[in-house]
Amino acid sequence: MKQCLFLFTACLLLCPGAFARTLNHPFVVNGKVWTYYRGNSTGESTWEEVFSLEGDTAIGSRQCIKLYLTRNRLYDPLDHLYKGALYEDDGKVYYIEPGSTTPALLYDFSSEPETIIKVGPTELTIKERKLYKYRGEYWTEIGWQPVEPDYQDYYNYIWYEGIGMTGASTLLGIYEGYGPWYTGGFISLVNCKVNDQIIFDPNEFYKSAEIVTGIVLPSDEEIGNGESSNGTWFDLQGRRLSGKPARGIYIEDGKKKVK
Repeated sequence: MKQCLFLFTACLLLCPGAFARTLNHPFVVNGKVWTYYRGNSTGESTWEEVFSLEGDTAIGSRQCIKLYLTRNRLYDPLDHLYKGALYEDDGKVYYIEPGSTTPALLYDFSSEPETIIKVGPTELTIKERKLYKYRGEYWTEIGWQPVEPDYQDYYNYIWYEGIGMTGASTLLGIYEGYGPWYTGGFISLVNCKVNDQIIFDPNEFYKSAEIVTGIVLPSDEEIGNGESSNGTWFDLQGRRLSGKPARGIYIEDGKKKVK
């Protein structure tokens, strides 16, 4: 047990960014839904754009999940368009357009600051990574900027790991060449759900999330037999576990505990 804690501590000290990278939320999940609220620059028209992941599909040798877009405009009929497919690999999310078998990077939640990546036609620089605690789970915020000076602003644009853009662009915006600098109106994420359960609400997040500035190892009292006071456990990737966990390090009530 002491050896396990020693190795865990050494990893955190030697690799300060490792904890933020490890506590991730998967992006590509069957039943996941993003609802965006969108309007034009004059405010004369507003509507919802809903992206949903619905059903597995094989494209080439890759297992993907199908992506759909539903627009709910006031004067237009409701549509439900197949937009392609997504898959995830080691913190990177790839998009495959309808009729294509060639993947393209859509999001990168794993790269270190000062890394340059390309999303669709746009080169981006990862600027910083921050770790937040929200609803008892840990979420990584990734700040970035376009490489091209004409599209840089005085602040970083933001992705949240497992969520993506929360404002100024929709799920596929940057890939489709419609980045935050092109909006001409307003776009904001209403919420993100998995199987009808809200997992991320931006307004709630901005009000209640706490930035994590350091890692506290569990105390002697917290290192017990692995029993949970409320029956809810999360692994170090922030995923809820069903039943009692096996041996290892887990999160319960926002604290790391060792079984």
